[in-house]
Amino acid sequence: MTPNREAFHDVVGIIETYFEGLHQADSTILSDVFHAKAHYINATAGDDMNYDMPTYFDIVDRRTSPADLNEELEGRILSIAFGNDRMAFVVARSTMFRRDYLDFLTLTLVDGSWKIIAKVFTSTPKNEAA
Repeated sequence: MTPNREAFHDVVGIIETYFEGLHQADSTILSDVFHAKAHYINATAGDDMNYDMPTYFDIVDRRTSPADLNEELEGRILSIAFGNDRMAFVVARSTMFRRDYLDFLTLTLVDGSWKIIAKVFTSTPKNEAA
């Protein structure tokens, strides 16, 4: 499906806010982009996390932010696909805490706003030589 320009722009904005929330380790920012009943799932071998939002936000709030560690904000959208006018799928990459992350983010339109309903991700140690 080809989305209208507004939907595409809105999803990009949500993902940019998502990257900023991660960079600032700010659950207030992240709560604006995640659906209240979203799931946070780690698909990295040996790390079987499957958290609800209150659990995930508590973890975020207790960490030192990448911004406070003087890390640059490194996030980029690799692809966006729309299933219909209420469903989108984003593949994104980011780097923080000396790890490279690959995120599969499923979004849905709720009351006129796009929200991440599921985050499934994996990570690997950052290739310092690259």
